[in-house]
Amino acid sequence: MAILEKYEAITFHKPMARGMTKPFLVSAVPEGGGEAIDLVVKPRAGYADRQDAIYKEIFSTVLARELGVFTPQPVIVDLPIGLEFGAADYPASQAMIEQSYGLNYATVFLGSDWKTWTNGANPNSLDQETLQSSFCFDALVQNADRRVDNPNLLWKGDQLATLDFDRAFTYGGRPIKEVLPMLQVEQHVL
Repeated sequence: MAILEKYEAITFHKPMARGMTKPFLVSAVPEGGGEAIDLVVKPRAGYADRQDAIYKEIFSTVLARELGVFTPQPVIVDLPIGLEFGAADYPASQAMIEQSYGLNYATVFLGSDWKTWTNGANPNSLDQETLQSSFCFDALVQNADRRVDNPNLLWKGDQLATLDFDRAFTYGGRPIKEVLPMLQVEQHVL
């Protein structure tokens, strides 16, 4: 499995439109120097009392990429003291930064040309193999959080990006016969 690259946030841009972890967009530079890129940060404080969720998210994202399910590149980002001043117009983001100084989970921002999968506006440009791969991966990692009302999918043309695995591995060591009904497959967006 790949080792996650490390970045340092240098500029806060804005909160993301949605997300239980209160994610936000920053520019960051790679450890050791280089060009700044944009990252979507899921701050540690956003996981609240579910601190194991960050590890589930990192592991699942890396595993998905290793198995060929497209997800944004996962990275580690350092949120330095002082970054919160750039979020002064967004008190919720400012609080998340102040409570999450240090290392956090992030993904490389795909760009604003990716569309959010919305109920009733399913793209016709995606092939069945892509959809089935994402669906099967959710079953593999026991992710019951990709529903019609919460798809956590982005698409652009014939590409699908599968996001958000912080509720993976919810059912522990239970046998698959018990897990499948709990996954509420009929509610899955795909």
